[in-house]
Amino acid sequence: MTWRGVLIAVLVVCLVAAAGTAAVSGQKKADPDLNSLLAKAAGYCKKLATASLYFVCQEKVRETIFNPCRRIPSPMGGSAFWTDARNLLFDYQLIQKEGDVQERRILIDKKGAASTEKDASLGKLRIRYEKIIFGPNGLFSDFWQPYFNYKLVGAKKQGGRRALVVEASPKPGLETGHLYGKAWIYPEDGSVARIEWIPKSVANYDVIERVARTLKAEPKLQLALECGFEKNGLRFPSRYEVVEEYQTARNVRLIKSEQEVVYRNYKFFIVETDVRFKP
Repeated sequence: MTWRGVLIAVLVVCLVAAAGTAAVSGQKKADPDLNSLLAKAAGYCKKLATASLYFVCQEKVRETIFNPCRRIPSPMGGSAFWTDARNLLFDYQLIQKEGDVQERRILIDKKGAASTEKDASLGKLRIRYEKIIFGPNGLFSDFWQPYFNYKLVGAKKQGGRRALVVEASPKPGLETGHLYGKAWIYPEDGSVARIEWIPKSVANYDVIERVARTLKAEPKLQLALECGFEKNGLRFPSRYEVVEEYQTARNVRLIKSEQEVVYRNYKFFIVETDVRFKP
């Protein structure tokens, strides 16, 4: 090999090393520190709270109640229980204008029977929910951030993209009466793709507490929201799941109810935001 060849070879090695360094540096730049990530998440929440929204979609609700509870692990030979299943299909509409939010449902299918019940309610569900599109705001908005401690606990794929997982917990001594848990946040824009709540207070939570006392077990309610649809920088619900679980002193899991809500067939009429992120 000539000296020229040696110099070219060395130069190629240096360029490859530099490219590798740049890639590592670029990766670090793609992952903001916790404070920067929280600032982006707060910006996203402000964008979500102040947007002009008008959209409709289908909301498919399935609730299964086990009586008695489904035991995990089950006794030898399995456990006997009957189930009460509710299957509902709604036309769901949400309109937000100048801070006013209107959420409406039209029941179009109930256990296979056609229906046109307007302004339908979810009141008969064991664990009710409302306006879950705004779930991120209860954890990461400018208003709520001072009330929580945050911890970056890792990175995971969500919706085919890399997200940073942030754990939020109430500050010691603070009684928020508020949901908390962990969220999957996209570092590029602070948008929230998934939330897993550890609830201390939910609508009609007294029902959960009464069941826990009857079972002599500790409530382990699980709630998870996925926002798999994106429009104009905002993320919209795709799936919401609830598992009503209790755990005995002998670590037996008792499942009382399961709820699955699937959102599909979105039609967006207005999705306008005024908030802009600084580069």
